Amino acid sequence: MDALSPPEIIERRPSISRLAGVLQRAALGRAAEGLCLPLCLLFARHLRFDSADPLWADRDRLVFAPSLAPLGDLLTTLVAMPAGSFAAPGQALGTGAGMALAERLLAARFGRSLVDHRSWVFGAGADLATGAVQEAAWLAGAWRLGRLTAITEVPAPDAPGLAGFAASGWSVRKVAATDAGDVAAAISAALRSHKPTLIACVHTEAGLEHTREDCAEGRLAWAATGRRNSGIRRTWLKRLARHASRADFESAMAGKLPAGWHAALTETSLEPAGGSGVCSTAATLRAALGRLGNALPELAAMPGDAAWTVAGAPAEFFASREAAGQLVQGIGSAMAGAAWHGGLLPVAAQSLGQMENVRPGLRAAASAGLRLVQVLVEPSPACPAAGQRASLRAMRNLHVFRPADASEALECAELAVRRTNGPSVLLLSETKVPILAERPTRTRCAKGGYVVAEAPAPRAATLIASGPELHQAVAARLLLAASAVPCAVVSLPCWEFFSRQEPAWQEAVLGDAPRFGLEGGSGFGWDRWLGSEGLFLGADIAADGTEIPLTARRIADLVLRHLGMKSGVPHTN
Repeated sequence: MDALSPPEIIERRPSISRLAGVLQRAALGRAAEGLCLPLCLLFARHLRFDSADPLWADRDRLVFAPSLAPLGDLLTTLVAMPAGSFAAPGQALGTGAGMALAERLLAARFGRSLVDHRSWVFGAGADLATGAVQEAAWLAGAWRLGRLTAITEVPAPDAPGLAGFAASGWSVRKVAATDAGDVAAAISAALRSHKPTLIACVHTEAGLEHTREDCAEGRLAWAATGRRNSGIRRTWLKRLARHASRADFESAMAGKLPAGWHAALTETSLEPAGGSGVCSTAATLRAALGRLGNALPELAAMPGDAAWTVAGAPAEFFASREAAGQLVQGIGSAMAGAAWHGGLLPVAAQSLGQMENVRPGLRAAASAGLRLVQVLVEPSPACPAAGQRASLRAMRNLHVFRPADASEALECAELAVRRTNGPSVLLLSETKVPILAERPTRTRCAKGGYVVAEAPAPRAATLIASGPELHQAVAARLLLAASAVPCAVVSLPCWEFFSRQEPAWQEAVLGDAPRFGLEGGSGFGWDRWLGSEGLFLGADIAADGTEIPLTARRIADLVLRHLGMKSGVPHTN
């Protein structure tokens, strides 16, 4: 819709004043007061939205910083705006960038006749100089997201952080927060810009004039703004009904995966090149993702570790990919924004050492129930950050998968992609391990855990492991058998899935013999699976500060000691 000229806006100021009166009377704070006029102008004249269908696929997307949550709640009540438009602290701009990127990707796939909207972010000036916001600003500038506009209240024209936006390729406009003509001109310029736009509203003590009568009529005026685009939405629905890609578009926006997509994973060869019989879970999934990108148009590969690429990924959107991949906090919030937008499945890969920077985006996605897949790769040997797996598993509504070999890696990837009500993390390793051929493949991770090898006699112990440590458990089982200690080995790749199984089934898998949890790093959380007689065995630290690895021989010795038996394990690994 064409923007009104500043004189026309001023001429219709009584209508704007009635809208503003409702917001100002709510006493939502100084920042909300500084954003009052831009919000009123946006809803009354520009916003693509219809309250008759708040989830209209081609509506404009809005994101509010946490400090503006009361303002967003009020607007939700006034115009039936979709709930859940509030980002986590420091995530608002990155979320908006992800939404704008999703709009561009979907428009490239389905055309502007179906995808033609914008993303608007409302934030507080205090956030502009934070690292997460500056990372998101760099990404939006590098991607040239011209359909992204951030509107924020600032205390002064030289507020910290504004220069960083300009340097990152943004169009920065400074306006008086209560000057209708100034704000209207800035919004009009943003609608024409090919760059992302930051409108910095400099707050003054003077506010908009309004009367009690204006405020009494204001709620009716707000309701009218929600119906302003009803005709536009109906016309869009007619275009959708005639569109050749209607079925694919509706499936994508509903989060449905295309038929047969999983063949890209199930048909991936488990045997590594050269037929060595050993490979890492990271290498297996890297190869599988290349096939998955062709089978899943919804897959949106975000910048990350340079070794991870996806077939069909739009390289033109990832300018300076190597630099972008280092902006982990910005990428994390952009993934959440793309998932929040709908129609895409964002995927990114980082090293496990970046987990602290990945965590805020994952927490935001988990809180909102957003579908995305984060790959975290452990180096070989494992880095100190491996101990932070426990904090990931403790995060509510986050599913963590730690596969042990190539087969488990492919099955866990399929389970992660299928999940629709929250994010998933694939904890992969660069450690090369054999493929366990003594069990069927791709059939058991769906329950979160299973018996890899049963004891030849009633169990004297159960070794429970995930990731590469499972192979040490299998070798330790053979060593313990030489000491007449029959052991079972259990793989536990996903605690969340395993915890949902029937208690009787869990007990059958874990057994009633003493249980030993095997995993490098922290043992926090393992006690839920080990019971009162169990023991967690992790990597230890020697007197000289070096790490003592969790080898099969060491596992066997510790198990025998815990069982009160003398070690008769041969000193070979």
